[in-house]
Amino acid sequence: PAKTMEPAQDLSRAARPASLNWDCSFPPEADAAQIDFMRVMVIVTVSAQGTATKVQVLNDPGYGFGRMAQQCALKNRYQVGLDRSGNAVSSTTPPFAVKFQRL
Repeated sequence: PAKTMEPAQDLSRAARPASLNWDCSFPPEADAAQIDFMRVMVIVTVSAQGTATKVQVLNDPGYGFGRMAQQCALKNRYQVGLDRSGNAVSSTTPPFAVKFQRL
């Protein structure tokens, strides 16, 4: 039987945000409640082209932050995940925080 050649090293990696300096809009509900800072943890499924295809909100603190984090994550770009050979593949990010902060 023929053996398949494995790459000399494992080049795999999970997808990840290209940047975390996002400009996410504050939800109107947070304006009314005068909330100036919030973090929402998400996991994003990223296509082999680097676009978000699905966002899972891990903690929704209410006041519209979960919805806005999902919308913001869908608009941003990502570094694609790679398989063992270094080829771009659809994959999910590790959990990360979408931050909302008024300056």
